[in-house]
Amino acid sequence: MVNVVLFDLGNVLVRFTPETFWRSLELSSLNQQIPFAAKVKTLSNQFERGEFSADDFFHRLGRIFDGKFSVPKLQKAFSSVLTKPIEGMESVLATIQTRARTALVSNTNEYHWDYCRKNIPAIHRLQASYLSFKICAMKPDPKFYAHVIEAEKLEADQMLFVDDVEENVAGAERAGMRVHLFKTVKLLTETLREYDLL
Repeated sequence: MVNVVLFDLGNVLVRFTPETFWRSLELSSLNQQIPFAAKVKTLSNQFERGEFSADDFFHRLGRIFDGKFSVPKLQKAFSSVLTKPIEGMESVLATIQTRARTALVSNTNEYHWDYCRKNIPAIHRLQASYLSFKICAMKPDPKFYAHVIEAEKLEADQMLFVDDVEENVAGAERAGMRVHLFKTVKLLTETLREYDLL
């Protein structure tokens, strides 16, 4: 029996398009991105593990680009990767809540989290949130799943983990959770019906 359904954020509840960050900075070609991409990725992961504040993040990000971009421009570009809610997911959450608890399980940072709380209505249907920048661990780190299991006070196999990234799903499966690799809302609803959650 599934007592809680755990939902990822990016590309499950909200469209996440990393390439728009580069387009916003007018660095669309791979050759333009190569000098910066690895450093930006490392910095973003540190931010998502809660290693420093948003102000510190944008200051460090500016240094990666040698001061070429203003902080407001970097903030706008960083926000641009989150676009619109995944159609149909708010309705799915509303229906599930009559049969099981729901929670968010996301690799995210405080800046994107603030944006989503203001712009993604489905967020407010979730009864708990487990965020990498607060846990100080990112999926698929076993520490992330262990934190969720302990906080929910349930056996791992009473949880259904929904994520669009294969390695995150594999990590949840290793932790003993039931899993669904998210591709479409239609396929998700089929899985939820199998567990008698819709």
